[in-house]
Amino acid sequence: MRSIKDDMYDEAFRLWDMVPAGTVPGYGSAGSVYRFANGCGHGEYWAYFHDNLFAVNAFDMTFEHAGVMRYRHAEHLSIGYYEAADLIVQSGGSTLRAGAISTYLAEEGAEYVALYQPGSATRATSITISPDYYRDYLQARFGNIPDVRRAFALVDGRTDFPELVALFKQVRAYQGTGMAATLFYEGAVAEALALVIERAAAIEAERAEGSAPSLSKEDRAALDDLSAHINGNLAGALSCEELARRACMGQTKLKAAFKAAYGVVPSAYRKRPAPVVLRTKINPFDRYVLGLGEIGMVKSSDDVKAYFVTIPAHRFLHVRNSESNGYWDFWQKQSLVPGQDHETVCGLLDSIKGKLDDNGGSEADSSGGHVMAYIGDPGGRLCDWGFPRVECYGVRLPAAYDGAVPPNLTMMDVPEAEYLVFEHGPFDYEQENRSVEGKIEEAMATFDFDGTGYRFDTEPGRVLYFYHDPERFWKYVRPVKRG
Repeated sequence: MRSIKDDMYDEAFRLWDMVPAGTVPGYGSAGSVYRFANGCGHGEYWAYFHDNLFAVNAFDMTFEHAGVMRYRHAEHLSIGYYEAADLIVQSGGSTLRAGAISTYLAEEGAEYVALYQPGSATRATSITISPDYYRDYLQARFGNIPDVRRAFALVDGRTDFPELVALFKQVRAYQGTGMAATLFYEGAVAEALALVIERAAAIEAERAEGSAPSLSKEDRAALDDLSAHINGNLAGALSCEELARRACMGQTKLKAAFKAAYGVVPSAYRKRPAPVVLRTKINPFDRYVLGLGEIGMVKSSDDVKAYFVTIPAHRFLHVRNSESNGYWDFWQKQSLVPGQDHETVCGLLDSIKGKLDDNGGSEADSSGGHVMAYIGDPGGRLCDWGFPRVECYGVRLPAAYDGAVPPNLTMMDVPEAEYLVFEHGPFDYEQENRSVEGKIEEAMATFDFDGTGYRFDTEPGRVLYFYHDPERFWKYVRPVKRG
């Protein structure tokens, strides 16, 4: 690498039209401050560059307009602490969120993508190191060294790393100059790397073969991701080694942790998949936007979250009505159809094992795996959203489900596809049901697709899911397509 500034930063500054701003109070004079020149946003980006080895960064920026940043970069590693990450999402690494450590593992020539919305704010302190530093420099000095890239990956997304957070705060506050600044920043980068390697070693020890499973939030998220992966690859060959590598665990630890979470080891789980919640692990961007990741939050409206998901192929067992309008009208009309009344249908659905959305609830609602749905159909009723559809009630099942189809129910194969979820958290049904419905309807009606590359898909055959469980959420899962 010629210089870390030339090879990794200049293109980003050019695309954002950020220019040198001279000395700015609050930022160390040993580095350089950049500001927007085109009204794209306001705030500063400070960087201290050390030849071809590393950069230290501190920034506090707010964007005025929606946009997408794209550029290709050289290989490098970045790690930072985010004090604010309001509606800023990036490709690679964990979802940016305040109070968390975020890492970025960049491959040579890969494309960096960041999505931001009007008013999006980001405030963070970070370091970036080149392969000249974490391979050549460290190798020459210490000989055999740990896998630094893996160490960075293991601490990604952590909110329990106070030592590193404290170091980043010291770096941000430092105001030294000259040789003192050089020594300080060299020491800070070395200390940060030492802390990361030390923490990664501790994580590896916890995950070592034979250790007792400790289902931390990170472990549980990895297992949820793994279960979804298994469900989507039931016909493929998945070795225990491959699954362990995907979960970043030793094979013995994986078996023990998986059994603690799902009651069986992975090999047994594949033979009879357990329920998988609809909302899978959140990654920064939907994979159909960027070709990587699965999910990415886009924006919020009051108490309503909106995020893109890719839902794996599955089956939908249901009854349908082409005349009804709403839940209560649906069951009123179904009561007139022999064998398709509420009590009969719910009893049949409750008897089905392996429902994907079953949360263990005893009621005939979303907690027990039941889901209302709308399917685009020219022969159906014109809905308030402007397209004809039939209303349905049923359960989602794994794509490999081959059980008997109960009489008077219909089985539908639903291919893997993209959706936009509008979700409100727990609410008081008696007092808030109507207001929550209004919030969600407004969020759907006013959602701004600019910069996402998507729009609602109302074509025949696409399925829209509706989940109503006041103790957990109210959410619509609406199909989308590029457009």
